[in-house]
Amino acid sequence: MIKDIVVSLSVGRPRDVAGDFAISVATAFDAHLSAVAFAYEPVIGGMLVSAPGASLLEGFRTENSRAAQRAKREFDEATRRAGVRSDSIAIPATPDEAARRFGTIARDYNLSVLAQAEPDGDIGETLAIEAALFNSGRPVLVVPYIPSTGLKLDRVMICLDGSRNAARAVADAMPLLRRGGAIEIVTIESQERRNELAGAKIAEHLARHGLKVELKPIVAPDAGVSDTILSHAADSSADLIVMGGYGHSRIRPRWRHPRHSQRYDGPDADVALTTCLDMWAVSRERAGAQPIEQAAHVELCAQRACISSSGDTTARGGK
Repeated sequence: MIKDIVVSLSVGRPRDVAGDFAISVATAFDAHLSAVAFAYEPVIGGMLVSAPGASLLEGFRTENSRAAQRAKREFDEATRRAGVRSDSIAIPATPDEAARRFGTIARDYNLSVLAQAEPDGDIGETLAIEAALFNSGRPVLVVPYIPSTGLKLDRVMICLDGSRNAARAVADAMPLLRRGGAIEIVTIESQERRNELAGAKIAEHLARHGLKVELKPIVAPDAGVSDTILSHAADSSADLIVMGGYGHSRIRPRWRHPRHSQRYDGPDADVALTTCLDMWAVSRERAGAQPIEQAAHVELCAQRACISSSGDTTARGGK
């Protein structure tokens, strides 16, 4: 049940893609929606700043504060028009402080919603997604920076690998899956597996919840897992990708699978994480199966939503 949602507003963008999408989710679930607008503070460390430099820093601080207050006002007006119960707050903080703060705030909500960082965007948005994913213990929904029409669940793609994180992602996504149209369980194999139908058990589990699912094992011995996910999501016109998130927080997150050294900065694609609830990507850990890496790197988001969960039971606020 999704009844309490928090969103990190897209401050300074021409359109608040995170806020707009969160309003559509809150409307669909008749949920309360809280918003946080971060006014980024300059990071100066222990440096001495000259008078001209101090003036520039104050101008930067003032501009960001005004942008956060503007985003807050526009959000308040948008929720009023939509008839969504809401509250909002503007918080001054450096990018890393804002990320930690949002990760803590998200622990007290059923779901957090954030926008994917633009290719040349501020590092703060990427850090906030990291913090929500790894520090909140709650599912995270990542919205592509390309504006969308709101929550759409006609076609849902579950990336499955048999891991704990994948199982947690599927469980956390149940409120969305129950409203989904066509649900496809995708596994990626390095070779054909005739004696084992990966995903069959979770398909049985979902069927007992009254959901109709289709299994889609993909044999891709040479293709990269992230590229395979994106390609299939585009071919199937997936609206939402459910995947498990794993990894650890770092200053410029680059999602890597433990077995692979390549880095995934996220190619442009007409897919990927339209909404990412705790980054629900599933990677197969079993022998002979190619893991669906946390290709769910937030920068993979393009025009699909991705919901993901890290499955980290050590984080406070988990179920």
